[in-house]
Amino acid sequence: MITGADIRRYRKILGLGQVDFAKRLAISQPALSGLEGGRVSVSESYLDLLKDRFSSPSFHPSFADFLRTLQRDNQAPDPLALAVASRHVTLIVWRWHKAIDLGVVPGNDQMSGLVTVPASDRATLAFEMTDSTSEWTKGDVLIFSECKPFELRAGKPCIIQTRRGKRSRTFLGLAKPNGSAIKFQDARGGTQTIPSEAILASFREELRVMRADR
Repeated sequence: MITGADIRRYRKILGLGQVDFAKRLAISQPALSGLEGGRVSVSESYLDLLKDRFSSPSFHPSFADFLRTLQRDNQAPDPLALAVASRHVTLIVWRWHKAIDLGVVPGNDQMSGLVTVPASDRATLAFEMTDSTSEWTKGDVLIFSECKPFELRAGKPCIIQTRRGKRSRTFLGLAKPNGSAIKFQDARGGTQTIPSEAILASFREELRVMRADR
């Protein structure tokens, strides 16, 4: 039996606030709050709606995959559960700058330190923001995970490496997937449209780490 706490857990995995999650579910934020708080029961119609609105490949994991994980975990204790939950990786934190190129390893002078995050089967990068915008604060460490262009979350920080001609460029900003192109707003406020075929690599923000020394 799925509970409101399970729905809250799934929302947190996706990195969505209640307002954004409720919009995608086509219900009000108070209604979602009632579900998560246990004041409203999770009916079959809600489950069907969750499976429909949070399906693959747009969401990882999809809600159906999340349900299968819950069912598996509830069937029997997994002696390796703690070991799996303990898998972490230590990343070099690089200072972000507008001329950075994902195809070139930065110099040692661009290292800001180290950060330990949950391990992922996708390529992962860590950057310290060197200025403040409406989306992040100077000194924030943003953890980015490699993804397909269609997996970029609209309005969320991301990194896109593109190729036009023989040149490759790397951008940091907010993306809005739009069919065969990405409408992209860079950190300086400029907006451009990037065809999907011009994208060499794309990364989306998965985690934000507040440095202990701040």
